[in-house]
Amino acid sequence: MGIIENKKRGLDIEQREYIKTYFLGELCNFFSPDSECKVERHQKHNDPYDFIIKIKKNGKVYTKYIEIKSGNADLSKREKEFQAKHPRSYIVKNYGADSDFHKAKEELRSLFSLRDWKEFLKF
Repeated sequence: MGIIENKKRGLDIEQREYIKTYFLGELCNFFSPDSECKVERHQKHNDPYDFIIKIKKNGKVYTKYIEIKSGNADLSKREKEFQAKHPRSYIVKNYGADSDFHKAKEELRSLFSLRDWKEFLKF
């Protein structure tokens, strides 16, 4: 598996987890009107986390920084430094490199690639 394929798999897993967390936050807001949950993507591509969960309860805001890793990927130096500064609010989630979400996205990518369309139109 090449570097580009690894990156695609990692980004797909990050997107899947963001979507799941976002909808879980929305469910939490619906069923618990006394608290508020907000899920936000990172602001810059080089942020040491993938997304933020902000939970507002009893007038306090609790922030959790979520970093998604796929396969056996390690934290970068920057991520380790951030984790050391935020030990209770930095959450690292590891997932296997293979996922049905990634496979489905690969199928969609192949449908829209220029090379495949050219081949298909040749008959």
